[in-house]
Amino acid sequence: MHRDLHGLEVTAASDAAADLYRQAADAFLAAQPSAEPLLEQLLAADPDSGVGRIALARLRQSQGRGAQARVEAERALELAPKLLPREASHVDALASVVRGQGPVALAKARAHLQTYPRDVLVLAPATGVFGLIGFSGEAQREQALLGDVNYLDRLTTTILAG
Repeated sequence: MHRDLHGLEVTAASDAAADLYRQAADAFLAAQPSAEPLLEQLLAADPDSGVGRIALARLRQSQGRGAQARVEAERALELAPKLLPREASHVDALASVVRGQGPVALAKARAHLQTYPRDVLVLAPATGVFGLIGFSGEAQREQALLGDVNYLDRLTTTILAG
C-alpha cells in the first residue's frame, strides 16, 4: 500500500503515481507553481485518483477557477465509492469546501480529522483567519482557531519527530 507524506494510506495505480501525489500535495501546501503540473501528470498516469482529483479541485478553487474546480470535485465524488474509507471521507470533506458549503465543510473536516488527524490537506482549509473556522461566524471561533493552531503545532512536532 502506498502512503502520503504523513503516513496515510493512498490508493495509487503505481509507485510513480503515488510519488507524483506526494510531490503534488507537498507543492500545493507550499503554494508552489509546480502543484498543478504535478497533479496533471498524476491524473494522466492514474485517472482514477480520487485524492488527486480533489487536490486539483482545491488548487483550482484557490486560483479562482470555480467552475473547473467544481467539475473536478464532482469527478472525485464519483470515484469515492472505489476509494479507501479515509480517502472517501477526505474527498467528501474537500468537495464541500469546493462547493462553498462552509458550515457543512467545517463539520465534515472536524469529523474527518477526529479519525484521521494527520490529514493536513483537510486540515489546511479549516485553519487560518481566512479558513472555514475564521469565516464560520461561530461564537468563540478565535478560541477554536487557536485550538486548531495548537493542534497543528503538536501535529507538526509529531510528524517531524518521525
